[in-house]
Amino acid sequence: MALGALVASLPSIAMAKAPADSGAVNEPQASTSEPAKAPAGEGNDVGEIVVTALKRAERVQNIPASISAVSGEMLAQRGIADIRALTSAIPNLVVGEFVGSTLITIRGVGSNVDSGLTEPTVAVYADGLALPRATMARLRAVDLERVEVLRGPQGTLYGRNATGGAVNFISARPSKELTGKVEVSTGSRDALGINGFVSGPLADGVYVRVSGGREKQDGIVKVLNTGQTLGGVDAKYGRVAFLLEPSSDIAVDLGLRYERDNAPVGYQQSINANRFEIANGPSVATHEPYKLISNNRLAGFKETLIVSGGINWQLSDALSLKYLGGYIDHDSYDFYDPDGSSVAFSHVEYDRASKSISQELTLIGDYEGFKFILGAYFFKEKANNIFLTTFESAHPSFPGSLRFGARARITNMALYGDIKYSVTSRFGLNLGLRLNHEDNDFNQFFATASTDQTVKATRLLPKVAATYEFSPDVNGYAQWSRGYKSGGGQFGQGSGVQPPYRPEVLDAFEVGLKSQFADRRVTANLAAFYYKYTDLQFLNFIPEFTTRIDNSDARLFGVEADFRFEATDHTTLSLAPTWLDGKFKDRVVVEPVTGIPYNLDGNRLPRAPKFTVSAGIEQRFDLGGDLFSELQLNGNVKYSSTTVLRFFDLNEFERQTGYALIDLSASVMDADRKTRLAAFVNNLTDKAVQISSFRTANGYYGNYGAPRTWGVRLSRQF
Repeated sequence: MALGALVASLPSIAMAKAPADSGAVNEPQASTSEPAKAPAGEGNDVGEIVVTALKRAERVQNIPASISAVSGEMLAQRGIADIRALTSAIPNLVVGEFVGSTLITIRGVGSNVDSGLTEPTVAVYADGLALPRATMARLRAVDLERVEVLRGPQGTLYGRNATGGAVNFISARPSKELTGKVEVSTGSRDALGINGFVSGPLADGVYVRVSGGREKQDGIVKVLNTGQTLGGVDAKYGRVAFLLEPSSDIAVDLGLRYERDNAPVGYQQSINANRFEIANGPSVATHEPYKLISNNRLAGFKETLIVSGGINWQLSDALSLKYLGGYIDHDSYDFYDPDGSSVAFSHVEYDRASKSISQELTLIGDYEGFKFILGAYFFKEKANNIFLTTFESAHPSFPGSLRFGARARITNMALYGDIKYSVTSRFGLNLGLRLNHEDNDFNQFFATASTDQTVKATRLLPKVAATYEFSPDVNGYAQWSRGYKSGGGQFGQGSGVQPPYRPEVLDAFEVGLKSQFADRRVTANLAAFYYKYTDLQFLNFIPEFTTRIDNSDARLFGVEADFRFEATDHTTLSLAPTWLDGKFKDRVVVEPVTGIPYNLDGNRLPRAPKFTVSAGIEQRFDLGGDLFSELQLNGNVKYSSTTVLRFFDLNEFERQTGYALIDLSASVMDADRKTRLAAFVNNLTDKAVQISSFRTANGYYGNYGAPRTWGVRLSRQF
């Protein structure tokens, strides 16, 4: 997801002065998340990772929160092109996908909702601008400085409230010296790509970065009777970023990004013997992974325009004022065959459009023993979510069509603050508060019927945390925070008006310990958490066409660890195990296909596997030559226990059993580190992992994660 956009937007900055080559509004150029290895005896590079996730440049080990960070260089080397593949690099991150939407879960907190106009539970940001819809998360991951992932509610630090966490894609910024890079790539499924950037000064105090690319790759699903492939890439993208420094205390950032992907990614793949296959035989339908039969040629596109502007005014050495404004225009269109067969039953056109503006003003102070962030935020969005189902000759309702869906006008305003006070040299307190106001208008429609609804809510969302420094390299913290996700309007249905779904509230309790030993060669971070859900939003199906969002209480316990050991100057080992126990509380829901009521009490939450573990090894070799100077090898294994995909959890089609995925990558560089040849293979054993499940009267439908994928990249920097 090439959220390499908007170089100037992230309102995350250091209170300390940024390095001389920075000056950008979005954040200081303190370090990438995968910096050069420290010499022996000078500490593990992990301890020096600097992020701006909490709007200050801080070492990851000093931040009282659970944060993961990966550099853009490492993402490219491992063939991680968008957020769907990011799960192999970020522990406790699970991504599902259905009909073109990306459904993100962190620590079991996420959403299976791809209906109505619900907000994402995990917020995704492009340089500080919130991407409000689940169809926006597939932007290409190019020209990135790094990606940062925060776990838990983030309402006192970010303009758009986030219940389950935040994924921040941070772009590379314009440089003050002329530089650039060209990269070509190829790989499995006839992949071809070219991208690059040029960056440098235009005049004194004026700097620019221009990047772009073109990528094509056949899809992972083949339509057997037409030869078409689905779920691939046919993308073109470009970005322009300016950095203006009219004085030493003021920096202005302007960004423009555009991307269009014409590959069809919306489809419903049958995952069991559906009724068409049973009635007519296997010639009309298939339920094999990565295969589909259809009587229609599928199509679709995603198009996104992002415009941003920011100002950073350093009022003094300890005080700065930030402004960030943005405009996002997004359209997603999918034409697909919902029955997954060659029978002329029906086809669907699914159009999802969003236009939004946001304005954010932040005052950040950093005084000895006292730090604060004060912010004001305004967000407004116009969004449509429209289905057009056309019945074909074999459908009992033939002929005709049905149009239904929902429209929304979303307005969010907030005041937020986050204060840190050092009570002693070791003990500190952190208090945060968000005053959040939603004023949203919804229109649900079904055929010729239409209903307007308004949802208003004002909430106070607090955070209380305490920190203690046991030693310079051992820090502990305890925190309680409250997350909030607004309610809203449903899709229309033929039997009458659906009432709005309720907002969901998450109370998150967490304790953690961050530590380093052996001259920072060993890192051991631990966290335990308890999440209490009130009115968790989840998706239910209403036969035969539409859906409904229901609410239920839930709770979640979890323990996670992150270990890293720099065994030698050339060998690094990592291990990240997680245990989760997330379950619904007492709630009776009718299974829509059978009409049988089920009590969900004790059922596991979707996309919250009980146990996951990620393990990796990085080995570097000094080759000594000019052309082949350094070889780097990486191996990563991720294991997940059984994952529930549909909350009823009735049978094997509603869950994915335990599985392991193996990713390998290698790269070789020349002596000046400007030429790199990298190769990767992901999902080495070609495991078909089911990532979604949806039941209709025709059978079960869903998606699978990517099969074995390999690629080679050659880049030259100047």
